[in-house]
Amino acid sequence: MNYLAHLFLSSQTTESHIGSLLADFIHIGNNQLSKFYSTGIVNAIIDHRKVDVFTDTHADTSSAVHLIFSKYRHYSRILIDIFFDHFLTIHWDKYADIQIKEFVNSVYLSFTSLPSGLPEKFYIFSERMRAHNILLAYGKIEDLKEVLKRTESKIKNKPGIDTAWEDLICYYDKFDQLFQSFFPQVINYLSDLEKRTL
Repeated sequence: MNYLAHLFLSSQTTESHIGSLLADFIHIGNNQLSKFYSTGIVNAIIDHRKVDVFTDTHADTSSAVHLIFSKYRHYSRILIDIFFDHFLTIHWDKYADIQIKEFVNSVYLSFTSLPSGLPEKFYIFSERMRAHNILLAYGKIEDLKEVLKRTESKIKNKPGIDTAWEDLICYYDKFDQLFQSFFPQVINYLSDLEKRTL
C-alpha cells in the first residue's frame, strides 16, 4: 500500500495520519515505539506494518506484481503500491464517505504542526507532500507520470520505472480488477483487528 491507501486506512486523527506515514521512516521494533511516540502514532505505525504484511502476502497483489515482475523485478511491488493508489483515487467514492479533496486537505492540515522528535526526513517529506499536492497526483495518468519520474530519480541504478505508466495502461483492466478484489479485503482485515482489541 502506498501513501493514500495507508492514510485512508488510518483512524482519521492527526496522530494516525502522522503514524501511518511515519512507519516508512523508522526502524524501531513495535515493543519500543512507545518510548518515542504517543499512543495514537504508535497504533498507526503498527497498523501500517500489519497492512504491509497482509498486502505483501495476498494473492491479488502477488498476481499484480507477477504481471510486471520480469521487467522491474523487486521494484514491481513499489509500482503496484503506486498503481493501487491510482485505483483508490478512481474508485474513491465507492469506499469513502468524504470527498477526496476534503480528505486530502484534512491530511495536509495534520502535517502543519508536527510534534518534535520525528526524523528530519519526515519533516521534509511532509512539507514536500503538501507543496506538490502529491496525494492528488495519482488519479490522472499525466500526473502519475511525474510521480514515477520522481520515484525513478531516487533510485541509483535507474530501473526504468519512470515509463511504467505504459505498463499500467497495458494491464489496466487486470490491475483494476485485482485492486477491487483486494481493497475491500484489507478494509475488512483492519476492521477485524479492531474488533479483537475492543
